[in-house]
Amino acid sequence: MTVEEQIRRANESSVRLEHLLFEKPYTIKTNRDGLCLRYWSLVFEIHQGILLLLLTKHYAPAFALMRPIAEPFFRLHVAIHGTEAQLASLKNGTYNTEFEKVGEQIDQTYGLEPLFGPWFNKNRTSILHGFTHGGLEQLMRRSSGTEIIPNYSEEEVRDVVLFTTLFAFLTALAITDFLGFKAEFETASQMFSEYLHPTSGQILHQPCTKSATDPTNSQQLTTSREKSNR
Repeated sequence: MTVEEQIRRANESSVRLEHLLFEKPYTIKTNRDGLCLRYWSLVFEIHQGILLLLLTKHYAPAFALMRPIAEPFFRLHVAIHGTEAQLASLKNGTYNTEFEKVGEQIDQTYGLEPLFGPWFNKNRTSILHGFTHGGLEQLMRRSSGTEIIPNYSEEEVRDVVLFTTLFAFLTALAITDFLGFKAEFETASQMFSEYLHPTSGQILHQPCTKSATDPTNSQQLTTSREKSNR
């Protein structure tokens, strides 16, 4: 599979996942639901933006968005599983993402072998920070020999596609399960299995994400890609 084919395949999956909840009204039942739906919207828009940038060979901004897609994905986990104090800090803008700690929790939740925890140790988060803020990670990829041109390897581009598409799939699985969209969860789970291993069976167990009901918060939300005029 060529790099372009890999990008297009990832984008097709991302769009299908995002559309699982399109135009489906949902009545807010807990003080976590609305925040989760907003993270859903954010993760998928960033993911598809990254893929579009890679497809058009705008590598620097695509690589720069790796940390901005990781942040809402990790915060989504905290929004679902975190304490009330952590939830409050997400809502008032004071939360600081604990990458390695939350990464380990995500591994445990989904029954994954150590993956996110080791990925997001201090050294690797520093690398992501460098890509986002124009550090050496970007500058060293702005030349080839004596020419000042983008120089991102095919392997690196493929890694970004895999890295970010994993976030899209796990976001879909986490939110459809947490909000009780059973059919959509099963669809996302099957899609994930087929994406990684086309001939294998299901590779993830359904996470336990039960949440207490808050009857005082009954706002109804509907997910959509329509841009607000406000």
